[in-house]
Amino acid sequence: MAGTFEIYKDKAGEFWFRLKATNGQVIATGEGYKTKASAIEGIESVQKNAPGAKIEDLSEVSGASGVLPKGGYWFPPGTGVADLAAGQGATGKVR
Repeated sequence: MAGTFEIYKDKAGEFWFRLKATNGQVIATGEGYKTKASAIEGIESVQKNAPGAKIEDLSEVSGASGVLPKGGYWFPPGTGVADLAAGQGATGKVR
């Protein structure tokens, strides 16, 4: 069973969406939109662009120097989840 997108309105009157997993946990949240139609377009964009989307982990890189934080890996931009699961795509060693 697939997750569920929910649309809701905040106190400021903006429309937001969130994606919930089958267990009810929120796994993604959109931004605030002025209209419900815009929020629906945001959902449709996620649905269109997410299948097969790659992960770019920018949290592990400490700037352009390529220095790895202690205990971190560097994943080149465009490394996919399947590559990581297969043990491919990680560069360098654990520090």
